[in-house]
Amino acid sequence: MNLEWLNIEQRRDNLLRPIIDSLNNGNHVPGYVLEDNVLKFEKTDEVLGVQKLIVVPKSFQWSLINTFHSALVHPGWEKTLHKIRETYYFDKMSTVVRDFVDNCVVCRTSKQTSGATQVQLHPISKPTVPFEVLHMDITGKLGTPNEQEYVVVTIDAYTKYVLLRHTNNKSQHSTLAALKQAIHLFGAPRQIIVDGGREFLGEFKMYCDRFGIEIHAISPGASRANGQVERVMATLKNGLIMIKNYETPEWHTAVESLQLALNCTEHRTTGTAPLTLLTRRQNCVPPELLRLVNLDNSSIDMEVLERHVQQRMSAQSAKDKERFDKGRARIRNFQRGDFVLIKNNPRNQTSLDLKFSVPYEVYRVLENDRYLVKKVVGHHGRPRKVAHDQLRRAPQPAAGALAAVSPPDEHQPGPSGLTLPTAQASAAVAARASESESSD
Repeated sequence: MNLEWLNIEQRRDNLLRPIIDSLNNGNHVPGYVLEDNVLKFEKTDEVLGVQKLIVVPKSFQWSLINTFHSALVHPGWEKTLHKIRETYYFDKMSTVVRDFVDNCVVCRTSKQTSGATQVQLHPISKPTVPFEVLHMDITGKLGTPNEQEYVVVTIDAYTKYVLLRHTNNKSQHSTLAALKQAIHLFGAPRQIIVDGGREFLGEFKMYCDRFGIEIHAISPGASRANGQVERVMATLKNGLIMIKNYETPEWHTAVESLQLALNCTEHRTTGTAPLTLLTRRQNCVPPELLRLVNLDNSSIDMEVLERHVQQRMSAQSAKDKERFDKGRARIRNFQRGDFVLIKNNPRNQTSLDLKFSVPYEVYRVLENDRYLVKKVVGHHGRPRKVAHDQLRRAPQPAAGALAAVSPPDEHQPGPSGLTLPTAQASAAVAARASESESSD
């Protein structure tokens, strides 16, 4: 640190100047001494004894913190503070250092979030009739590296009836074919809940718009909003693994058998097999089991069953919400005009890529802790719908504190001899975040 500039800045500081003047007049100021014309603070440590720490004027503080924080490769605020405290002192050190680190652009774009997630489960209203609301999704690639094989999954929100359709590509044509399959069997639904994948846009969306079928696209990264499909996906993949490895390598020939197995067994939420709820038949089983069940004992009171299912669905929904919300942090909602960063999709990244995108502005606050956001710089495009837990507040560097010691030349150190973040460094961070986001 340049002592000449330090002397000047200590004497310019409105809080430090009276202390220096008092000491120069021979007065005693508890905790402070002048040594080589530099104001220092005396601190007693149990191990190190009395230490004399250089008092940092306000105009130097952020520059000093930035130098330590960068040289130590951006640790947390506590480690940064501990290292600075070995040599320097200023008022409210913990608060100032934490504020700096919390608003470090490099840290905010490079590091994952930690601690309890700010998120809550918002159960959707439950339909009361079959095939009024559908959930749809498509698996990842299931075939060999040289083959493109997928399964489109369609689920009725009321009965939990599952339709599986094997396809050789992940396209709008494939998802539309699966939707038409469901419609030709059970009629058109009122609403379809899907993720934001491209396979549910284009001709799929045009078909739904044409016939007045509402598409509810969940926010990216919020798979809990389409939990019906997520649970079936896990069961489906386990079943296909067993079929491929123990029955036949041509697993796609057994998709219909797996569909029947899913539909004739009890669903955890309803307590009833989907086929029983749909057909009013108790013993809907594969042909291999026909001789092992009592087909005569299949009388069902549908009024009682439907009441039972509604109660089970409501109770399970409340239980799921309680379990999901337990241990989560209280949500601190963003407001219109706030600046935020969006979590990058880990599927399109390496472990060393930036974890958050370039800044976005909250354009509109939606229900259930979701937002429409738009880019601040560059090509704006359409606003994006994002869930709260996929966002973090954009850093808010104290421009005034930095400007107090900002040198005229961005390549040249300031009067303290400490280098400030340059425009090129900030631009580089933004460029890397933009590249990472564009691959999403």
